[in-house]
Amino acid sequence: MSIDQISRDLDIYHLALNNKTYSINPQCLVIGEIMPSKADTVPINYQIDGYFRSNIDIYNYIVDKINEIKESNIDKDSYQKILSAIRYFRTGTESPELETKFLNYWIGLEFIFNSFSNDEKTITRIRNYFKKIHSLVYIKRNLYDFHKSLKRVELDSIIPDYDDNLKYLLNNLTFQIIVNNSKNQLLIDRALYYQKWFQEPNQIVSAIRKHQENLDWNITRLYRIRNEIVHNAAIKNGIYVHISHLKYYLTFTLNSIMDFMSDPTPDIDNDGKVTIDDFFICQDIILGCNEGEKLEKWIELKHPNQIFQ
Repeated sequence: MSIDQISRDLDIYHLALNNKTYSINPQCLVIGEIMPSKADTVPINYQIDGYFRSNIDIYNYIVDKINEIKESNIDKDSYQKILSAIRYFRTGTESPELETKFLNYWIGLEFIFNSFSNDEKTITRIRNYFKKIHSLVYIKRNLYDFHKSLKRVELDSIIPDYDDNLKYLLNNLTFQIIVNNSKNQLLIDRALYYQKWFQEPNQIVSAIRKHQENLDWNITRLYRIRNEIVHNAAIKNGIYVHISHLKYYLTFTLNSIMDFMSDPTPDIDNDGKVTIDDFFICQDIILGCNEGEKLEKWIELKHPNQIFQ
């Protein structure tokens, strides 16, 4: 709220007095009305982007991945796209203005999905390919989150063969134990919903198609906001959730591509080099091959390492 009030004044100050620097403090003091004694300083962009990990192990992991990619048979343009997306990820994270933050994440996403050799519009490629690469992990991501929820409510100790491999979810008895022993109605509903995935594989197809429709709708909404900012110089004060979605889309795509490129990868389209398009084609093929398969197949799929989240 404070930033909204002062930002326009700062714009005018900068226009008239551009030889001086006026910056917004990176932290703000938050004083609660109920317990003001517990006031504390927090980053001004606290929770805007969501939680992302940060430590030396992640740094070393990323450097190793980038070096592996650089030494592989990767196309130079694709390598540059990855580096550019990483740069815009940084500039988006560091920007205090919501509109600038939003645009930097969007540009990073565009760098990955655009094509110099294809007349297809970048927004069309984002809509088409992102929903496919994310749909590929959608089922397992939901089940793994459910798996962690069971541990949080301490049901893991009574479930036979409870393990991170998720194979215990390929058993009707597991879901019955959860329903009979949980006091949380939401957890019970989720158990019954995921049990349908195990019992009826066509329910998985329906869930993925619904997920793709939601992604398509959300990307269109983000693109509309992007156009309002770029073409109408719109000031958008309420786009916190949109920014967090966009940042997640960028980091998920970077995670997936860096994993794919750093492993020995085939030249899918036989053009003599490994490109980002090879990654998109490969994910599309895997998604098509798994359509209609039983839950066991979806659990076996390898997930990209979520280095940032």
